[in-house]
Amino acid sequence: MPDMPDADAASEEEREQALHAMGWSMGQSLNLHMGFSDADLDLIFKGLREASEGGEPPENLEEMLPLARAIYVQLQNDYRQQQEAMAAEIAKENLAEAETYFAELAEQEGIEQTESGLFYEILESGSEKQAGPRDRVKVLYTGRLTDGTEFDSATDRDRPANFGVNRVVPGFSEGLQLIGEGGKIRLHIPAELGYGTGPQRPDSPIEPGSTLIFDVEVLEVIPAPERPTGTPRTAPNRGTPPPPPPDMQPPGPPPDVTPPPPPSHPPPSRPDQDDGA
Repeated sequence: MPDMPDADAASEEEREQALHAMGWSMGQSLNLHMGFSDADLDLIFKGLREASEGGEPPENLEEMLPLARAIYVQLQNDYRQQQEAMAAEIAKENLAEAETYFAELAEQEGIEQTESGLFYEILESGSEKQAGPRDRVKVLYTGRLTDGTEFDSATDRDRPANFGVNRVVPGFSEGLQLIGEGGKIRLHIPAELGYGTGPQRPDSPIEPGSTLIFDVEVLEVIPAPERPTGTPRTAPNRGTPPPPPPDMQPPGPPPDVTPPPPPSHPPPSRPDQDDGA
């Protein structure tokens, strides 16, 4: 976590920008983009201002909060349905393009395909020390779309990612186990083995139904510790994307309509890695 900035040393312009960022972060946390009208927002902001000024709560606060939650849930459900319908249309087009892409890819020399539908090209096989589903790996990677759009790169940051093999989407997890320590591989991951066809975050370059291409270098395989006898097995999390994980997933709704407290530090532009490199 970065050091806390010195608020006293901030200029007036920086202070204004920080407070603007705080408001934006609170609005995003509340998902105020889900379909509230301008009149709705005016009333919400009125309540926020009254609370911020230490005013008395509405006389019927306890009576109205259940209705406020019901309104929020209704807007949330309507918004989700709209997003799912839009995602289905986008995915349909992307999946059609992917069918052509993989058909052409299958004809290329050096390209292999697994039973699951993962296409890959081993650039360097690496050592005999290969990762298993329960192991951890330290890797460099670059992720891009079929049109060349790069959406993330630990290689460019020169910061290896360290995570569990079974803590990423199936295509990425499977590809990690095809090479040994020191190896390099290029993965062509169809949507069903990647981020799927559901809605993505509005700011994500990855669309529903997108094919993902990852160039991965396994720097180190970290064997999983021996599980003590009788310890229950933990099912792998198949819903987390390749690193950086959750920033490509749709944010969950807040559990309540009460505004969250101001963040103790500015929200990061991307989530931290699962573990330090």
